[in-house]
Amino acid sequence: MDYSLQKSAAKAGVPAIHRLDQQNHAILLDPKNSAMNLLPKYALLAKVLGGTFENISHISLGEKNTLSSVKSTADMLRITSASGIREAHTKIIQLLQAHALPLNAVASALGSGALFAGVIAGSRCMANMALRNIVYIYAHKKSNLIAQHVLSKISQNDEHYSRRIFLFCGAKAVGNYNALHLAYLADADGITTAGAGTNGEFSYLHRNTPCKSRLLVLPIEGHNEQLANTKYLSSHAATRDFIYQLEVNEKLDAALDKYVSTEPDVIDTSLTLAALIEAISSQETYVSKAHDILFRQLPLANDSLRLKNLEEKMNQSVVLKATRRYLKIVLQGMQALASSPTGSISIWYSDKATNPVHFASPWELGLMLENNKMLSNAIEISETEMPELPLRQQVAKLFKDGSKNWNTLFINEMSVIKHRLGDIMITGF
Repeated sequence: MDYSLQKSAAKAGVPAIHRLDQQNHAILLDPKNSAMNLLPKYALLAKVLGGTFENISHISLGEKNTLSSVKSTADMLRITSASGIREAHTKIIQLLQAHALPLNAVASALGSGALFAGVIAGSRCMANMALRNIVYIYAHKKSNLIAQHVLSKISQNDEHYSRRIFLFCGAKAVGNYNALHLAYLADADGITTAGAGTNGEFSYLHRNTPCKSRLLVLPIEGHNEQLANTKYLSSHAATRDFIYQLEVNEKLDAALDKYVSTEPDVIDTSLTLAALIEAISSQETYVSKAHDILFRQLPLANDSLRLKNLEEKMNQSVVLKATRRYLKIVLQGMQALASSPTGSISIWYSDKATNPVHFASPWELGLMLENNKMLSNAIEISETEMPELPLRQQVAKLFKDGSKNWNTLFINEMSVIKHRLGDIMITGF
């Protein structure tokens, strides 16, 4: 999934039929309304997606098996398809309990500032092995905040937290065992960000097994793809009843308390791991899908074909190209303005340009940005095709004001506008 690689391969003469882009950012597109994807806000996403006539293999959340390595962890624990779910859960609870850290060791680890990985066990988590009471956490920068709150609650002997065992995933969290694998085998509840990896695995298990695990999803703020992943899980029939999210203006601690306070399910003694072992052993993988497209030359699925055609339109869109050039000018100008409010500014209009364009002052750059004829020449689009470029008037005013009002307040305003541009643009990151 690298636009530069696809573009370079095309230039080097590699035929489109021999090129493949596996991608998950297409979850941000609207294939049913193609015109929506040609709006200026999609200009940066178009560069990520490619669209240089290569084949497309869309990675849909939970469509294929990415969990084949979980089988090795099951083998280490002598868990088979005939094993009962309660039997597997009990084995894993006992393993986690054996690796649980003393509370003072948890506090010390959190005090170091390093990303915490390990097991925090409530004092009553072993009381009833029939309850599904494992919670795994894979939440990147929020992991330590969650661990701090869990530690505080367990130290206070909170009735809800004390009956759970919390597995913070990471290297050596449970010795040589893969922490996420253990969580999946135990049908544990989770708390994760909304990355395609863990969210895709959660979706796959719910599509293909009778699992009951819940997921508190914490998408990284401002991350377009993670927000789209959360929306997908919240609406898909297989997962929507198991997804929890922060309410508007809800604090993380409050969301954790609400999530953990839910009564743990009683594990059905009649269920085995047959469906799970079958699912993680499936040969239907994204690798096999890519192999079939490239080497067996199987036709693209309808959804991939629609995306291929749409991405080619986005790649060739005059409006999206012009928007990228506009943003390139603006960001170069802001960088120059931050260091020299009254000096000249040199702008490279494109990567292919042999020389920069010089502006005597930020004022001149602002005048160019607000003048249709001058700007259309700069971004190589006709005046009649000029789109509504993001924050154009505010940006032009910013540069015109920069020469005379450069101070702390102005720098803050420039930072705000820059962040607003980031919020407007759909990037996939």
